[in-house]
Amino acid sequence: MESKSELQETKAVMSDIEHIRLRPSMYIGWLCYGSRNDDAIYAMLRGWLCCITDELRMGLRDRIDINIVDSHTVSIRDYGCGIPYNDIVMKVTDLRYFNEYLKRIPKRTEGIVYPVIINALSSSFKICCFRDGVSRTVEFERGSLVSDTTEETCIDDGTYISFTPDEALFGSYCFHAEYIESMLHDYSCLNSWLTITLNGERFCSDDGLKELLQSRSAADADSIIHFKGDDIEIAFTYTDKCGEECYSFVNGWETKRGGTHLKAFKEGVALAINEFIPTNSIKRSDIFNGFAGAISIWVEKPVFVEQMQYELGSITIAPGHGSMTIKNFVTCFIKKRLCTLLKQSSSARSMILERVIALAQERKRLRSLDE
Repeated sequence: MESKSELQETKAVMSDIEHIRLRPSMYIGWLCYGSRNDDAIYAMLRGWLCCITDELRMGLRDRIDINIVDSHTVSIRDYGCGIPYNDIVMKVTDLRYFNEYLKRIPKRTEGIVYPVIINALSSSFKICCFRDGVSRTVEFERGSLVSDTTEETCIDDGTYISFTPDEALFGSYCFHAEYIESMLHDYSCLNSWLTITLNGERFCSDDGLKELLQSRSAADADSIIHFKGDDIEIAFTYTDKCGEECYSFVNGWETKRGGTHLKAFKEGVALAINEFIPTNSIKRSDIFNGFAGAISIWVEKPVFVEQMQYELGSITIAPGHGSMTIKNFVTCFIKKRLCTLLKQSSSARSMILERVIALAQERKRLRSLDE
């Protein structure tokens, strides 16, 4: 067994790349051959998408091209401004440096899957920056630099990466097309301004979160209520299923365990309905039985509850004093939009208010039978 001094010495000299390869699950979660849609190899692809989306959004670029070769190697080309030449090596080898790089981006999914992690866990990793008529290409093997070239080019600005997850870590893995297609469908719904191609197949969405909710809940598109504002988008409907079915996203990343934004979403719906139905007449179970909903928000410097960022813990939309709380931001948005809709639309009143009242009456009837 190593002594305390030996452990301290190892910690002092171990690079970020070495530590990531030593403890990969600590950084990226489940490693299991690509047989599950939440496996780490898919998180590597999704993580890079999260890293580049904000840059594309700010630069008004709307295209990403992805190719999967032999079910093992992924290449991604975006058409942003390109990474500054001097930043490339540090960006993909030093976690602390990438934190500094991210400070230039106001809205981001912080700390999910950094390029450093993708590089460290790949048997081969290549990144090319095209900027102002010059390209710089850097290649790595298991996180170690093997080549670095710079030349003039006429290629459009942007960034290209390719990576092959290391079989020494992931075993005999395989990228499954159905998992990636599902991921890109959802991602295009969350970023309806963006067009993504996968081996030539096009993914884009006109209806955003409404389309995502329809595909996941199998609900009738015409029954889905859909609101979109600055940094927030919500969609919900009612189905014949028992219980509730909710999906939540932060900066394009799915928070599978919800968090402060999902709690505020449900609170906003309840507050709006309570404007029309007295609170002493119904319970929350009457409102959310058969409820299917989705919320997507964009938060500056989000804080997550645990390592894999499946639950949002942020209290405010942005760091610092004076920033609006997520609860107020979400509930006020939903309550205002939903109250206006319920006043103006008889079909919405029928779908929501009459349903809730009917469920409350049925609940009371069943309770009286038990008594």
